Amino acid sequence: MLAISNLIVFVGGIVGVALILDLHKIYLSMSDFHFYLVLAVFQDSLLLAFVDLPLMVLFAKIIPEHIEGTVFAFLTGTINFSSNSLSPMVGSIINDNTVQITLSNMTSHNFVYLAWAESILSLTPLLYMSLIPLKSQVRTLQDQ
Repeated sequence: MLAISNLIVFVGGIVGVALILDLHKIYLSMSDFHFYLVLAVFQDSLLLAFVDLPLMVLFAKIIPEHIEGTVFAFLTGTINFSSNSLSPMVGSIINDNTVQITLSNMTSHNFVYLAWAESILSLTPLLYMSLIPLKSQVRTLQDQ
């Protein structure tokens, strides 16, 4: 599931590059609004299905009784903080330390670098997938 969610974000980033470069107008004859609407609906729906819901199902299975509300409130708050506050701050730090795009020098030519950075950096969690133990490894440790 984690790999699928990272690939969804990667493909969404590449489609974002297509939006910046106006490729949707050339190949699909779609306006910016309609193209972004389709992108947002599909990407948000897929991310909800492959990221948020499996995480909540996992938490529902492992949370002890009588504290579900507290843990789910914390989980929801953490997800919202991560996507709505932490991600933009990290993106701003990356921009400030690399391409340094500001309002005065923002064009589609240099803004596309940030979209490429988003796409490529969305694949970095795949490097850490090997750190997650397999079911067989967990069972072996539990049996010891």
